[in-house]
Amino acid sequence: MLFVRTYRGMLGGHLKVFDYLRHVAASGLYTPVLWVTDASTEMPPAELLPDDLRIVRAPIDADAYFVGGMNWELFDGAGVTCAGKPVVNLLQGLRHGAPGDPRLAFLARPALRVCVSEAVERAVRETGVANGPVVAISNGIDLAAVAAFRADRARDRVFIAGAKDAPLAHAVASRLQVLGIETDLLVTLVERSEFLRRLGASRAAVLLPLDVEGFYLPALEAMALGATVVMPPCEGSASFCRDGETCAIAPRDANALARTAAALLADPARCERIARDARAMAARHSLERERAHFVEALRTYAASFA
Repeated sequence: MLFVRTYRGMLGGHLKVFDYLRHVAASGLYTPVLWVTDASTEMPPAELLPDDLRIVRAPIDADAYFVGGMNWELFDGAGVTCAGKPVVNLLQGLRHGAPGDPRLAFLARPALRVCVSEAVERAVRETGVANGPVVAISNGIDLAAVAAFRADRARDRVFIAGAKDAPLAHAVASRLQVLGIETDLLVTLVERSEFLRRLGASRAAVLLPLDVEGFYLPALEAMALGATVVMPPCEGSASFCRDGETCAIAPRDANALARTAAALLADPARCERIARDARAMAARHSLERERAHFVEALRTYAASFA
């Protein structure tokens, strides 16, 4: 099964595709091959890839294909045709069902569509044009690998993940600092290990997803690490980000987000209760569960081509 990535540094979307590379390798149904395009500026981290993965710098004729996001354009541009062969289409955002978005037109192409949340599945089904099976498989994380970055004693500070909205992140940090609260502000892309280390060393985390996130993995990672999550509403994470239960939801406003984070730190019992329930929620989103559901769906889909 041929995968494709244009890799210029770690993004959440890359991480999930790498997880599916390992799922396919473990399935015994196909051998994954990764095409790293010439537009890439570096190679993906070896520790996130299956052992002995074959990496190619040009597309090959494969028995099956794995397509994410706008990857259809990469295959089209290289003259690769998937017709008559199994295609897995990973859908990680809500834009696939938005009128005028190029991703919508791709739904007419035959494929097994794996949606990373029920919200994405609804958006895809509501288009009425998806060609092929559509399944929702909620994102999972490698719980043991993430937990390794949890500090023994988290500092009484707020980590702010603002790479997707730097102006708002700076504004939140400024307001928290006025309140005398220590902050750790991150508005650039960093190595995944650094991101998790800083997240796991903080008592709370203000996370700023895009409005069109299909799932938003950092919230789940924060929960696994014991950092109490504060974030604006995000449709794709609604199944596990439950206000007052596993996180605190506040309007997408610097004052509201800062006040909510400050109130949590001022109430350690509430902060710990939410963090405890959030860890339990994260435990239900293991990578093993994700793999089992995907392999079952892939086996059924592949059998239709036999």
